[in-house]
Amino acid sequence: MVYEKLPEHILQQIKDGLSIVDVIGRYVELKRAGRSHKGLCPFHGENAPSFNVSEERGFFYCFGCNASGDVIRFLQLMENLSFMEAVEMAAQQAGIELPKVKQLTVEEKRKLSEKDRFYEANRLAMEFYQEQLLRHPQKGVAQDYLARRGLSKAMVDRFQLGFAPESWDALTTAMERKGVPAVILEKVGLVAPGKRGSYYDRFRNRLIFPIIMQHERVVGFGGRTLADEDAKYINSPESPIYSKSASVYGYHAARAAIVRRNRAVIVEGNIDAVMMHQYGFEETIASLGTALTEKQIQFLKRMTTNLCIVYDGDAAGQKAMFRSLELFLKEKIGAKAIALPQGHDPDSFLRDQGAPAMAALLDNAPYLFDLWLEAQYAHMSPGPKGIAERLHGIVPMLAMIPDAVERELYVQRIAQRLGVTQALVLQMLRQHATQRNWESVPAETVIRAGRVGAANSTDAAEEELTALLLHFPDLAGEWFERDGVTAKMRDNVMRQTAERLLEGRRAGETVDPSALLEELSDPDGKNKVAKLILSERKLDEEVVARAYGDCVNVLAIRAFEERIAAIRARLRESSAGDAGEKARLAEELVGLYREQESLKRKRETARGQ
Repeated sequence: MVYEKLPEHILQQIKDGLSIVDVIGRYVELKRAGRSHKGLCPFHGENAPSFNVSEERGFFYCFGCNASGDVIRFLQLMENLSFMEAVEMAAQQAGIELPKVKQLTVEEKRKLSEKDRFYEANRLAMEFYQEQLLRHPQKGVAQDYLARRGLSKAMVDRFQLGFAPESWDALTTAMERKGVPAVILEKVGLVAPGKRGSYYDRFRNRLIFPIIMQHERVVGFGGRTLADEDAKYINSPESPIYSKSASVYGYHAARAAIVRRNRAVIVEGNIDAVMMHQYGFEETIASLGTALTEKQIQFLKRMTTNLCIVYDGDAAGQKAMFRSLELFLKEKIGAKAIALPQGHDPDSFLRDQGAPAMAALLDNAPYLFDLWLEAQYAHMSPGPKGIAERLHGIVPMLAMIPDAVERELYVQRIAQRLGVTQALVLQMLRQHATQRNWESVPAETVIRAGRVGAANSTDAAEEELTALLLHFPDLAGEWFERDGVTAKMRDNVMRQTAERLLEGRRAGETVDPSALLEELSDPDGKNKVAKLILSERKLDEEVVARAYGDCVNVLAIRAFEERIAAIRARLRESSAGDAGEKARLAEELVGLYREQESLKRKRETARGQ
């Protein structure tokens, strides 16, 4: 089969549609090792596993033969395929149709692929709904609703809201005039079949919320009734371009802020999401009116692992919030959550309490697991039987926490709260735990989670700084630029890697791990950077800042040592008769020693915190 040169977004769509661990797992026996997987390399003979696969980064690397790449590169190497053959194989596995151009006439080449026609139909429909909100005779009912809810024109424009008039065929007729047949509209859920081959508009007398995902493509719509109907909200049905469980509302408006702020705030309703943006919380998306799904969490995890749920402050909202806990634990995410006051949703809370109150809640949000625990305690029956029942309910969820240190701390807290021994809780945990749940935490993670300052050599400091830049590009990148860190680095591999990452950050690009390694010619250097890519850095901002500060101090101490050595050399070389120069150098040397010692004391104090 012959294909057009594929745009990057199609390749990314293919890779996003596959689990690299599942694909490689069909060829290699993989075992979990922390947040990655390990196995024997299929590309060279070995007895000890040096082949690593990271689901989080969609990346594999072998420390034995330096083979590396994404899921397409793996298929290319494993099946001895050309690049396009590997793309086709990956696309088939992901259920994605590639645009074909074999034996097409000039007229056919002008035609869009079927999926592109679906996207185009949705785009035209969005424009139609926007136009109705501005010009249709019935527009007043929608505009009045927006005014009552306090939505600004800027938000209406940003989220490209529209209005579906009270008509059975307004959209159908308008789209036919634009050359979009009803059969295409039916496939994307904009119309439904009526009697005798006719069609009717699905959305009528509703405020329209376009669901815009990657590459600014409209995948579906949500419609909020403007009349007294039982179906308050309806969404587009599943279609070849829309999966409700894998989509989120507001992604197009929130993506940049999510990456910049390294946080995603998740609300339930579309209006809640829009109002959160209006009040300045631009990292907010909505889960399309349902409890979060595994696919939605996986999608958000590609941008940040700092997720915070803000659901309605009623029993239903709390139930939906807790229902997602198991999914977060499965994805190894320590999600946070806000329990709004009873009777409030994010929209009403913002209008009643204002943005500062919401900001305070977000900044001090507890972990979802902690909220869930408190709910378990609150519903505990009195007496030994009630304690036993509650402990049996808590242990299975506790066993899902992958971090051994975090799990042990919870064991202590739960035992104390329920008045039982830690040994009992641990015994019950062992009955539920699997090898996957009980993976030990890498030593480096334990060190960094407790006492920052493991980088005792300049080489280690430069590697740790590069790792921070790899895992926290926005946060560490800002500090790197501010402090001119790359100019202070001596390791050519670390400096080259850091400079490439900063270039990508300035350009607003995510640097692909495979491309990063391909730019390195030294095999040892590749191994060092690959270790950093695959290493775990699951830390909060405060700990990251302390680690960064400690490493920068190590480089500063080295700079003092170099300046001191240079002055001592000049002292040795100076002539005996030049007493004034010797005195000046000696005074400078004393000053440098004092500054160096002061910096060392400062570092030791910070490390002891």
